[in-house]
Amino acid sequence: MQLDRRRTMSDSGDHVHVDADVDADGDAGVRVDVEVGLEARVDVRELEIGDVPASAAWRHVVELYTAAFPAEELEPVERLVALHRRGDYTTHVATDVAGDVVGFATVHRVASPRHAWLTFLAVDSACRGRKIGERLFATACAAGLDWLMGGGRSDARADDAADDAADDAALFFVEGHDRQARWYARLGAAPLAFDYAMPSYSDPSLIPIHLLVVGRPPPVAVGGARLARILRYQLVEGYGLDATDPRVDIVASRARGRIETRLTN
Repeated sequence: MQLDRRRTMSDSGDHVHVDADVDADGDAGVRVDVEVGLEARVDVRELEIGDVPASAAWRHVVELYTAAFPAEELEPVERLVALHRRGDYTTHVATDVAGDVVGFATVHRVASPRHAWLTFLAVDSACRGRKIGERLFATACAAGLDWLMGGGRSDARADDAADDAADDAALFFVEGHDRQARWYARLGAAPLAFDYAMPSYSDPSLIPIHLLVVGRPPPVAVGGARLARILRYQLVEGYGLDATDPRVDIVASRARGRIETRLTN
């Protein structure tokens, strides 16, 4: 499987395997180069709430999801269904000419603190080299940013106002180790100059990993206070850590001042 998720990732394939066959050059911003002959056979669309959990497309997503991740790292499917039906999660699927799901990308949309987070992305290994991962990332990212600029902004709580006044970009985050971070950077995500780490599920440790961001407008930096609130939210509501878990404070406390973006080669 080709996959990318916010859980325990490693270059050897614990969680991040992506189609890295993008051109090294290109303008900044979310972008994807398309091989027309292959791309034309794949359709990308957003799952409707009514698709979850009864549709064939959702069943294909679950099959791909459970095949792509080790059992000890899978979220309960019931939780995924609940988060989709609540509107917190949204999923785009790539389907072939037979209508089978060959890839999907799920985004966690959060009104407050206002941001979107790529939760997981998977592409069937039989479909590598067709730039499906790039299309899914670009589509999911654009949809997440559109939501933040629309309903995500209007639904934000008043306590976001101080952050947004000085740091108004709509922010879409993604995690990745070295190879994956370079792939995301080629697609327009900017790595943050920040000592970020994600929690392990197998033990109480933290795993160093890159945190990247796509913004509208593209950010040159992210406010530390805003980032700390986002990280606390994701560690507790995304990863499911208890709010008293010391790793929450450890990671969030590293977000100080203005966290600048940087480019990778």
